[in-house]
Amino acid sequence: MEPSVAIKLRLEDEEESHNLSCVPVSLQELIENIYRTTGALNFKIKFGDQLIKSTEDLFTAYLENKTDQLEFVIDEDLQSTGPTSSSVSGMFQYMKSSSREAVPKINVSNGIINKEDLIQLINSMTEEAKVRLVGSNREYMAKRQEVYERDEAKWREIAFEQLQFQERLLLTITGEVCQRYGINPGIFQDSCRTHAQDPSVSGALEEMAVKTLQAGVQLPADLTKEKLKEVLQYIGDYLRSYLRDHPIADPSDFILLKIREGDEVMKKFGYDENVISTALQEYKVDSDDFFAQVRDNLNNVMRDALGIDPRMMGGPPMPGM
Repeated sequence: MEPSVAIKLRLEDEEESHNLSCVPVSLQELIENIYRTTGALNFKIKFGDQLIKSTEDLFTAYLENKTDQLEFVIDEDLQSTGPTSSSVSGMFQYMKSSSREAVPKINVSNGIINKEDLIQLINSMTEEAKVRLVGSNREYMAKRQEVYERDEAKWREIAFEQLQFQERLLLTITGEVCQRYGINPGIFQDSCRTHAQDPSVSGALEEMAVKTLQAGVQLPADLTKEKLKEVLQYIGDYLRSYLRDHPIADPSDFILLKIREGDEVMKKFGYDENVISTALQEYKVDSDDFFAQVRDNLNNVMRDALGIDPRMMGGPPMPGM
């Protein structure tokens, strides 16, 4: 549906507006456009002094607008986690979750979740994050590919924007999962700190950090075990060459290097980060002898760059990990 007026989205604390290419014809479509365009997840939608809470409200805004542009103001509400809040995203998630089967009761004693239930919560958050990060990873990679090796400043801007978005997303997922189980997010955080020294809890938290990057997407037929080995060999050679001219000077350089790996693989082979991460799991790259030479090469590259053996950090620095 081509807009006859300009449809704009603007975060309340920002001056810049974002143009939509089509007119949302339902509240859900508007919410999805806000998510894709601004990265906001928990928010109120405003049209002037009105809150947009339904598709009927949306069409009322269309009818009442008398100018050649219509702007929705997005008021982020990152603290809201309950169904009675005015967060549109929160209400939408709540309505979906309320139709699901009842979740197991979480046991809390003196404000602390017991260890087994805490691990269950962490695993639920991990699974939720895996699903929702797939789409955003692909969208940001498409944006980065447009400027990769053409405009370094813009590329870095998009990379840092993605990191900020992922941080907000994980915070939002934490709130939503806690809401689903009827737990205050503060209790969840206190429980993580209390059980932090327990190996099973710390292991679940470490897996959350890793598995949110391993989306479990379907592998393309041409990404065989042999092809993956070729990709990883190329990455080792690429990193050695790149780091020779761009040594790591601070932690942000290392973070950007991991993102750059993904863009280089996409440019050279056409595989995105989600696909490579799934292949690393599928073919057991961290333990299969078939990849031993590749692992050694990558370890040597990063040891030379960082001055320490990367295996001390939990394994070889593979793309997407």
